Amino acid sequence: MGWRFFQDAEKDREVMLYFGDRQTIIDSDCSATKQVTRTIPHTTNIADATLRELLKGTTKEENDMGLTDNFSNASGYLGNDVEPLLSYYTGLSIQDGIATIDFSSGALQYLNNAACIQATVKSPIKKTLQQFPDIEDMRYFIDGKEFTEWDA
Repeated sequence: MGWRFFQDAEKDREVMLYFGDRQTIIDSDCSATKQVTRTIPHTTNIADATLRELLKGTTKEENDMGLTDNFSNASGYLGNDVEPLLSYYTGLSIQDGIATIDFSSGALQYLNNAACIQATVKSPIKKTLQQFPDIEDMRYFIDGKEFTEWDA
């Protein structure tokens, strides 16, 4: 019985996720975040799994605590045909301290929008990935090519 408990415990890992602090975003700072802890299944690519968990968005409880995310387009502010950001996410790799975050082109609706929207999307991603000591910086790729020409 005890061994099975130990095996099950090895499968899960606590990670920190950063979501937008709704009131501070409204008042003054679009990049403001607050930390929450979630438990995810054990994996060999913990950074990728953590980012996928972040992109799922806030839970009802987190939303009730004043946290928000701009990953879902639930309000339709990006248009009716824009899918959640997670559906455009294709993967993450880390080499020489650089996290390469790859999305398909639909993600540009989120990532290359007005300055405040960009901040509400990119800041939580950056802060969430910075918890991993092997990530010093990050680059965004769209369809396998680095994207650096941000509109805002």
